[in-house]
Amino acid sequence: MIRVLNIYIRKFESEDAENLRQIRNESTRFLINKDTISKEEQLKWLESNDFNKNTFFSVEYQNDVIGFLNVKKRNPLDEVETGILFKKEYHNHHAPATAIIAMTYYLFSYTSTNKLVSVVHKENRNAINMNFKLGFMYKNEFKKDFLEMNLYKSEFLTIYIQKFKKLKFIFDND
Repeated sequence: MIRVLNIYIRKFESEDAENLRQIRNESTRFLINKDTISKEEQLKWLESNDFNKNTFFSVEYQNDVIGFLNVKKRNPLDEVETGILFKKEYHNHHAPATAIIAMTYYLFSYTSTNKLVSVVHKENRNAINMNFKLGFMYKNEFKKDFLEMNLYKSEFLTIYIQKFKKLKFIFDND
């Protein structure tokens, strides 16, 4: 779906479910639901999730799935909530940031999205700093220990032109 540098973002496939479960269970510190997810619970989620409203994308780097991006439609329909999960060894790597920039650009340029919402644990400094670099603004406290941050299309595109325009994205319909 999206290629940038040596990163490929593609639609989530059922074969990715176990990898998602493992990465998710390694990263519970900053999640709202901190419970470990069993294989059975993951299978139930896979069968019940409405992938038209709650879409997952797999992020590959050097032919290895290193993480996942989540795009959940909200009301109004031009608003989406985003989420990310990456293997721990990639938390300080360029691949997650590049994938996030590519997906954000795609959402604002090729869909009707006008606003992104990110719910971030207030101790997750890496995610908060990345959001600020992308142009997200603090909105309010969402739940205990979580912040809601918003990014509007016009702010992102201005920042994109200033900071990220050297990135070349390839979008295809796969």
